[in-house]
Amino acid sequence: MNRKQLLIVFVIVAIVLAVIIVLLATGGSTPENSTEDARDDVVISEGDNPPEDPSLADIVDASVTDEGGQIVFEATVATEIPDDLGSLGLDWKWELYEGGATTWIVSANLDVGENATVFSPSSGTSYSTIDDRLPGEITIEGATLRLALDTTEIDGFPSDFTWKLTTKLDGAKGEAGSATADDFAPDRGFGEFPLPD
Repeated sequence: MNRKQLLIVFVIVAIVLAVIIVLLATGGSTPENSTEDARDDVVISEGDNPPEDPSLADIVDASVTDEGGQIVFEATVATEIPDDLGSLGLDWKWELYEGGATTWIVSANLDVGENATVFSPSSGTSYSTIDDRLPGEITIEGATLRLALDTTEIDGFPSDFTWKLTTKLDGAKGEAGSATADDFAPDRGFGEFPLPD
């Protein structure tokens, strides 16, 4: 092999290595803070009565956006959410972070009707649909849950934060030791609202 051929081989190997490094660093596809989530990545815990259809917990997209002054928390799962979950329990939980610490939790569940709660672990402040104090509305359409909040009515709610969404599908709600199907989004890093300036 002459010098020219060696140089060509070296350049090709360098390019291949560079591509591999980029793929490993980025996960091979979407940016770190993308709200898209991989399908079929639900984790089933140990326990009795695991959910027959874990796709109800399988997040495929999640976002937190500003729509006309309201902050909208939205999540889409891999299958349509039924009107009646029967013995299943289904929860969504957005943990909001400021400076690396959890400052607020926004949650929704369908255990008995459509309920949502906004809670600050540090101050104990809580707003919920259960006591009609939640300044917002929860809706479900197809496979998407949407929670729109008027955060000007929530004392101390942040205007900039990072977030992580977790879903939990309980195979037999109310039964100790029942298995759950869990997913979270984004897969890597955190979602942002709105932060970058």
